[in-house]
Amino acid sequence: MLKELDVENLTAEEIEILLSCGSDILSPSQVLEVQIFVQRIGGLVNAYEAVRVLKNLEAAG
Repeated sequence: MLKELDVENLTAEEIEILLSCGSDILSPSQVLEVQIFVQRIGGLVNAYEAVRVLKNLEAAG
């Protein structure tokens, strides 16, 4: 299992997985890291919107 996630450097798909089921697959400290990321980005709705935008950017090349 990963020690540190570094959420900002994950792909859109990886972030989406963490947002969807992170608490089931991560340690408590990693869950906290995801929660802090969500708080910094302005909430869960904004986090999913950021994933959508990131997917578009990744698809564009």
